[in-house]
Amino acid sequence: MKLIPKNQYLQDDDLNMHDVISMSDIVVSSNVSSTILTSLCMGVPNVSLDVLSNGYNFKRYSEYICAESGEELVSNIEYILANGLPEEVFKNIKKDNSDIYGSVMESSTRIKEELNKIISDSS
Repeated sequence: MKLIPKNQYLQDDDLNMHDVISMSDIVVSSNVSSTILTSLCMGVPNVSLDVLSNGYNFKRYSEYICAESGEELVSNIEYILANGLPEEVFKNIKKDNSDIYGSVMESSTRIKEELNKIISDSS
């Protein structure tokens, strides 16, 4: 990690996932993280390194969304950064997953609110 310039890597566990995704050019996830669906529904490209090949089949939307090896991951990231993903990919993902996406967006907000409430109650 120390080889990655500070302006290209960000880790702050207090940041809201949606804020980080919204300022990203591309998101890299692993296996079946909720970040995959969240970023794609927000219109931000995502590549998931799914070495177990047991996750939700995102390849039906685009072959560049999932990678099964490090080499394929790098290749897919380079392709997406150079060419982007068709708007149809984002549209279809939102259409097919609107019920899941809504609950993912709501649950992170609810969790943060509950944690803040617990912290303030214990003060």
